[in-house]
Amino acid sequence: MTNIQARRSSAAAMISLCALAGAATAQSYEITSIGRLYGPSQGYALNASGVAAGAAIDTIPAGSAFRAFFWDGALHTVSALPGDLDSHAFSIDDQGVLYGASFTIGQFGTSAFSATLGSPVFLGEFAPRGANNFGLVVGSASGIDAVGWHTSHACAFQNGNLSALPGLGGLSGGAFAADDAGDIVGAASLPGDKVTHATLWRSGVAHDLGTLGGPRSQAFAVRGGLVAGVADTAAGDPHAFVFEVDASGAVTARHDLGVLGERASYAYGLNSAGMVVGTSNDRAFLWDGAQLIDLNTLVPTGSDWHLQAATAINDSGQIVGWGRELGIPTAFLLSPGCRADFNSDGAVDTRDVIAFLNAWSAGDSAADMDGNGLIDTRDVLAYLNLWASGC
Repeated sequence: MTNIQARRSSAAAMISLCALAGAATAQSYEITSIGRLYGPSQGYALNASGVAAGAAIDTIPAGSAFRAFFWDGALHTVSALPGDLDSHAFSIDDQGVLYGASFTIGQFGTSAFSATLGSPVFLGEFAPRGANNFGLVVGSASGIDAVGWHTSHACAFQNGNLSALPGLGGLSGGAFAADDAGDIVGAASLPGDKVTHATLWRSGVAHDLGTLGGPRSQAFAVRGGLVAGVADTAAGDPHAFVFEVDASGAVTARHDLGVLGERASYAYGLNSAGMVVGTSNDRAFLWDGAQLIDLNTLVPTGSDWHLQAATAINDSGQIVGWGRELGIPTAFLLSPGCRADFNSDGAVDTRDVIAFLNAWSAGDSAADMDGNGLIDTRDVLAYLNLWASGC
């Protein structure tokens, strides 16, 4: 009996095990190209309504420059502030206010701005990286140390006031994200300025969040007591993490999210359900609380995409990031789809079971429902569990 015959023989028997199916199955996604201007584009931020923000290469009279954009089904650009050539968006709040940086590549100095559909509005002389829904913008500001070296320190801007955030004993640092409770995360250097640690700023106090056993860490996202980022392991490898933090600012649990394939991973965004997105070895990932999943396995087969990095996820499960569309670097938006609709006819019915079993019998990679690279009976159980739930 051939492998395919064996699969077909056992497929019918597997249907009767539907009631026993208990495998966790990852959500599938529909992919939308955010598009490009003159050159590559990258998505960095996403609000609750699915409006994305990022940066793309555009043409200018002098050649080309970065141009901040927001995307609501169409791509809208935001120019740099007067005197600068480049703009870059890093955050967008639920009211549709975009926050970004204005600068000229090769020149010292960066300004923060906010924008909607109009021209950018100057906020201050600092490099913004994140914002919450209450006008708190965080980033880093440049300075000069006692011996004349340029340094940068974490800062926060709100209600027209720019303030420095305390450090961890060193001279440098930067803030990358803020949640609606006012928690801020980023990184700050330790005494001697040789390494940085992920840092939580709460009520004006800096908390050292530590690492995964190695020397360095950085935090890129915060939400409701969860912090995500990258930290060195005891072996010295950078791994994506999620830390759980209590009311005192102390870490109560550390989760090493692992890697896809090789040594490195980085977590960039999380939502209120604790789902985390990032990148590992040039592949965008989703961490669903239990496993690290290559997002390339959750988009339609033949989509002509290679998803490289996921940077933000909202509470509806939409994900923004960038990858290569037909080989060209392009920003994308992923929207949750119904993976139980295996034949993509808009209905979840017995025809989907037949289509799945045909693909499974043939060893088609589309039938790898648990994303482990194998086509086996666990995929049948996973699919039947998903089909029984309706999606």
